[in-house]
Amino acid sequence: MSSIINTNTLSLLTQNNLTKSQASLNTAIQRLSSGMRINSAKDDAAGQAIANRFTANIKGLTQASRNANDGISMAQTTEGALGEINTNLQRIRELAVQSQNATNSEADKTSIQAEIKQRLEEITRTSEQTDFNGTKVLNKDQSLSIQVGANDKEVINIDLKKMDLSALGLSSFNVDGKGSIANDAATADSLQLAGFNKSNTANTNGSFNWSKTALTDNTASSAADVLSKMANAAVATFAGAGNAYATPATAGYAYDSTAKNFTYDAADVTAAKVATALTPGPGAAAVSAKIKIGSASTDVLITSAGDITSAAGKAMFIDGTGNLTETTAGGSATYAKATVANLTALMDSDTGTTTITAADGLTTLTTDAAAGAGLIKSVDIASAVITLADSSTLTGNAGVTANGIDVVGAKISSTALLNAEAADAANSLTFNVGVNVTNNPATAGVSTGVTVATASGVTTVQMAGALNIRADGSAGNTGELTNQLQTSVTTTYIAQTNGNVTDDAGGKIYQNAAKAFTLADKTVSASTTDPLGVLDKALSTVDKLRGALGAVQNRFDSVISNLGTTITNLTSSRSRIEDADYATEVSNMTRAQILQQAGTSVLAKANSSTEGVMSLLR
Repeated sequence: MSSIINTNTLSLLTQNNLTKSQASLNTAIQRLSSGMRINSAKDDAAGQAIANRFTANIKGLTQASRNANDGISMAQTTEGALGEINTNLQRIRELAVQSQNATNSEADKTSIQAEIKQRLEEITRTSEQTDFNGTKVLNKDQSLSIQVGANDKEVINIDLKKMDLSALGLSSFNVDGKGSIANDAATADSLQLAGFNKSNTANTNGSFNWSKTALTDNTASSAADVLSKMANAAVATFAGAGNAYATPATAGYAYDSTAKNFTYDAADVTAAKVATALTPGPGAAAVSAKIKIGSASTDVLITSAGDITSAAGKAMFIDGTGNLTETTAGGSATYAKATVANLTALMDSDTGTTTITAADGLTTLTTDAAAGAGLIKSVDIASAVITLADSSTLTGNAGVTANGIDVVGAKISSTALLNAEAADAANSLTFNVGVNVTNNPATAGVSTGVTVATASGVTTVQMAGALNIRADGSAGNTGELTNQLQTSVTTTYIAQTNGNVTDDAGGKIYQNAAKAFTLADKTVSASTTDPLGVLDKALSTVDKLRGALGAVQNRFDSVISNLGTTITNLTSSRSRIEDADYATEVSNMTRAQILQQAGTSVLAKANSSTEGVMSLLR
């Protein structure tokens, strides 16, 4: 065994053990003094994180339990106010029963109404002023969320309703016949119930009858929407009253969705009809046209008398070769005056093609002044091509005939239709898509506008009634009521997209207690119809909300009980992680104290263990 004095290994080992026992003693004393097993993250890093999450949940659930109790208090406050409203309603109903007795005089009814008025005012005050912690609970419809959990979206909603006289249907309640009864706003549904989707009769400034085919889709659309959804070859017809220029009532116009034009393919026509097509209506201003015979093209004016002049107004003549000229003669020949009749005769002897392009787009419309089946002003007809066959003949003015003269390719621009101006106030541009409208026989002057006879490709704009495209661009589901006595009274109701129903002038339409349409928002000098039934509905409204509040209070009680159980279990789990076990920690402290005492004793011996080396030096 080596004898050394420079390094005392036994002393170092003893000191190290003393340090460990001292640390154990410190830890035990700290835990015993704090009661916590984890006093810092180094004591148990994972345990500290887990216990911290437990703490967050416990604190959140504890607050949620308090929230639920607050929710109960709010529900109880609201229910208490509803109880008072119910008390007032019961008294009002009792008074209403009394007022219905025929033994009451007018003075008696006035006295009864006076108390009813006070009760109604108290209901209004209760609804407007009932408050819980700054929140008005009965002055509007609202949903209040009560947080009943420690995480997002763990809520219970308290649905509160407005309980004023309007909500209870009592805003105009009276039993003495001296009040005003509010009229309900008319809706699209009320129009249909009144007969706009079936045959029916309504009394509005006289007796009116109308019938419309019921359809399912009431979506309002613009004229552009209708045209954009029309399929190729969809047939449209024009009808109406007013302008001297008109299309035949039965004319069919096929729609070209690519070119966006209506094309009218006419059948064989007589020379007289060709002349009519070239001539403005009686009294109408001269129209400009471009007449092309062969390769020659001349700008001319055509008057209502059938005369053809130059664009500058000078007389025109037809020379021997068929050209139009301002010269009266050439060589030894005298030229014929240029008129529609002479031009028609020339075309009849020609096998070429004559193109007429009218500046105002109206010359190709037939004139029907007697019937007045006028149309829309400024409808643009792009062109009309008149083709002459070899077999065309003319015989005498009294009976002009012409075989093989065809008018083809008359095109009406859909853009011009959209921008068209009505010929008079009675005309409107109307698309009836798949709708059959049957008016009373005495309907002179009523215009049906433009009717698309096929629903192909436009099913999304079908309506229960005519889709009326008004001058201001608005659209709606309309129905026209025409007086049977053939007076000037016409009423149009329009169901707007916002749900309101208006008349032509934009005035809001209402329905009174008898379901009659009116512009008045209230009916004056009238008692409430079925007052007891009205009060029963009001009581039912109050009972419904009281029942909901009672049910939500029971839910809150259940939530509080469940939260208490959860908090207890979470707290127990957290305790096992972070609370000190005193039995264990006392044992650890005692052990550490004994080790400290023993270590101190043996350290003294270890320090003196090298003293034996000194004997070697004596």
